[in-house]
Order: sequence, then structure tokens, then C-alpha cells
Amino acid sequence: MSKEPIRVGENGFRTARIMTEVRKQRRVTLRQLALKLEAAGHPIHYSSLSQMATGRRRIDVDDLVALADVLDVAPSDLLESSDSVTTCVADVTTVRYRDFSPRLQDPAPKQIEGEVLLDDPIYLRVETADDTYLIPHVNVISIRTHHEPEESEQ
Repeated sequence: MSKEPIRVGENGFRTARIMTEVRKQRRVTLRQLALKLEAAGHPIHYSSLSQMATGRRRIDVDDLVALADVLDVAPSDLLESSDSVTTCVADVTTVRYRDFSPRLQDPAPKQIEGEVLLDDPIYLRVETADDTYLIPHVNVISIRTHHEPEESEQ
């Protein structure tokens, strides 16, 4: 049995995005946040905070409560955004991206086809027939929309 890392799911990505938004609203850098967490008795290195913010590391419940405490919000505020988000959907699209998972030394570009949803400022959501992928925008190499040729009437 292989030991695959547990993937960050859609809720984890949303929580990471909200945490980043709240942190930026408070004008707190990742290093400052790490210092605040250490002072509160829950040390998390700033590089680990960066991994949480980009969806490369899961946020556990203890981390969530500590983050909420030092950011002066309720833990539930980090789980759900009160902002309504407009969704823009593209047709079937090919997305080339790099997977910067910790298990990969030199990530080769990957390619995926599916419906692209542009509803998040940090992550690109690609829905395929089998799964939903959340790809940080910084990892995206290219996006190409496939347009069906129009049939001509004869």
C-alpha cells in the first residue's frame, strides 16, 4: 500500500483562501502571523503557513482555532466566506499546470481537460467527468479553450 499524501479538498482550499484574505485585510505578513501564533502557544513556521495558504498543506482543527484566535475572527469565519462570488465558466478547456506536491522533486507539466470555473482569485477549478481539481493560479502554465466548429447549412 503506497503512502500517498492526503489531498487538500475543496473546503480546505476555500479555508486557505479565506485565511489569506483575512490575513491581508489585517495587513499581517506570514512571518508576523508565525510570530503571533508562537506567542499564543501554537507555533507554526511561516513556510508551513505558506504551504497552508497555497493548498499544499492541510489545515487541521487545532491550527484553524489558533489562526482564528490570532487573526481575531471566529473559527467559523475561516470556513465560510460571507462574500458572494460570481462564477465564470469556460467551455471544455485544456489546462497545463505544474504540480508542486511535496513528493515530487522536479514536477513535470501536467495537462487536464474539463470545464473551468473562474470563481476564485487564488485557485482555478477544473471539473472533469471524474473529479474536481483545484489548481493554484501560480501553477497554471496555459489555458486553451476548445471551440467546436460551427456546422454549415447546405
